[in-house]
Amino acid sequence: MRTRRVITPNIFFVAIIFSTYLLSSHFFNFYNKNYDETIIITDNKLIEQEFHNEIEEPSVISFSYETETYNLNHDSIKLSSIEENILFSVDDSVLQDQDTLDDEDIVIDEGKYSDLGVSIAKKYVNIRKEPNASSEIIGELYRDSVGTILDKDGDWYHINSGGIKGYVSSEYIASGLSDNKILNNYSFKKIIVKFNALNVRKEPNLDSEQVSSIYKSESYKVYNINEDWVQIHLPQTNSTGYVSIDYVDIVTDFNYAVKYEPPIEIKSIKENTTTKEKTSKSNTKTTKESQREEFDSSTDELKLLACLIYSEASGQSYEGKLAVANVVLNRVKSKKYPNNINKVIYQKGQFSVVSMGILEKHLSNYNNFKSSAQKDCIKAAKEALSGTNNINNRLYFNAYKPAVRAGYDKKSTSIKIDGQLFW
Repeated sequence: MRTRRVITPNIFFVAIIFSTYLLSSHFFNFYNKNYDETIIITDNKLIEQEFHNEIEEPSVISFSYETETYNLNHDSIKLSSIEENILFSVDDSVLQDQDTLDDEDIVIDEGKYSDLGVSIAKKYVNIRKEPNASSEIIGELYRDSVGTILDKDGDWYHINSGGIKGYVSSEYIASGLSDNKILNNYSFKKIIVKFNALNVRKEPNLDSEQVSSIYKSESYKVYNINEDWVQIHLPQTNSTGYVSIDYVDIVTDFNYAVKYEPPIEIKSIKENTTTKEKTSKSNTKTTKESQREEFDSSTDELKLLACLIYSEASGQSYEGKLAVANVVLNRVKSKKYPNNINKVIYQKGQFSVVSMGILEKHLSNYNNFKSSAQKDCIKAAKEALSGTNNINNRLYFNAYKPAVRAGYDKKSTSIKIDGQLFW
C-alpha cells in the first residue's frame, strides 16, 4: 500500500514565516544596493549622506525613495506601506527642518523693513530738532524718501534718515508698510564700483564705444541687469551706459533725507551796484563782490563755455549754471591758472567731463541745442562773459555731497547752490 506524506499545519506556517524572512531580507539588500541617498537624523539635526553605513549608530534612519513596484522572485511588493511606517518614525519638527533646507534660497525675511516710514508729503516734510513745529529745521525728507522710525512722541515720529536724526510730523509719514510694498514702490538698485577705474560702454559688449569712466566706491542707479552687464544712469550727461557686472556690487537702496541748508541770497550785478562804485573812466559797473569787466570772447569760446556748463550743470538751476561759468572766468583772471578760456577748460586734471569725452560730445551737438536746459547754458555763458558774477572770486566747485565728505563745506568761502558747493 502506498504511503501519503502529510504536512501538518504547524510545519506549514513555519515554512511561510521562513520564506517571508528570506524574501524581506532579499528586498532590503536589493534596495540598499540601488538607492545611495539616505537622510540621517542624529542629535536633532538633519544630515545628508551618500551611504548610511558610514554613519555610526544613527538614532533614526529614513530612506528617501519613490513609491514603486519591484519584482523579487516573481512576487510583487508595494513600497507604500513601508514608506508610511518609516516616515511615521520622523517627528514633524524634522520634516519642517527638511522643508526649510529645500526652500532656503527663496526664504524672505519678513518684516525686514517694517520700521521704515515713507514721506507722503506733496514735496517734502521738514525734519526738526524737537517734536514741535517751531523747532529748528535740520533736514528735509522728500516725497517717497524713507527714514527708520526710532520712536513716536505724540503726533511726531523720531526718525533717522541718511544719518539725520530728528522729528517729522506723523501726518506726512506712511508707516507699517509690507516689505513687498516698500521694495516694489520705494527702493531701487544701484551699483558700487569695486575697482579703481571702470569703463562705461555705449552697448553691452567689450567692442562697444567707451562713453565714460567711473571710479572706486562711486555709486550709480541701475536701469537694467542682464547676465553679464549692468545698465546704469550717468547723471552728468543724463544718459545711460553699460558696465561689466564682474566689477561692481549691486545693492538695494532708498532715497533718504538731505541736510537743510538755509537759502542763499544771490544778488546780480545790477542789484549790488552803488553809485560810489562807479568810475568815470568806464561805463562798466563794478562792485566789490559781484562784478568784473566784460570778457572779449569769440564765438568759439562762447560755444565751449556753454557746453562745459551743460556738461557740469545741466540738472542745476540757472543760478547754478551761471556759477559754473564764473568759476571758469575767475580762473582766467587768477594767476593760478592759464589766462584764456580754452586753456582753463582743457587744463589737465581739472574738469573730468573733458577726459571722459562728455564735453566733446556736447560740442559736436551744439547746433542742435534746443531744450530749455541747453538754452539756459548758452544764456548763462553769455551773461557771465558780459560781466555778471554771482560767486565773487571763488575758483572751485563740486557736487555737494562729495564736497562735504572732503570737508570743503568747512571753508569760510563755501556756498551751496542747488546740488553743488562752490568755494
